[in-house]
Amino acid sequence: GVDPTARIHPDARIEGACRIGARAVIGADVVIEDSVIGSGAVVASGVTLKRSVVWSGATVTSDARETIVTPAGTMQI
Repeated sequence: GVDPTARIHPDARIEGACRIGARAVIGADVVIEDSVIGSGAVVASGVTLKRSVVWSGATVTSDARETIVTPAGTMQI
């Protein structure tokens, strides 16, 4: 589900089983598929996320597939 305090650009697409946390910000032309976005996380415009987890407070600026994104970096899973 999507937390009611999350800000999702109208051009973003959310597909499959997704969870978007409180105060998360999802930019324009983002595609999120089967992923979890933590509280306060930011997904920059144009990014595609598939089967990934973005930790609370992390920022995603490039595409990620089967990746864990933390405030300190990324890890393939």
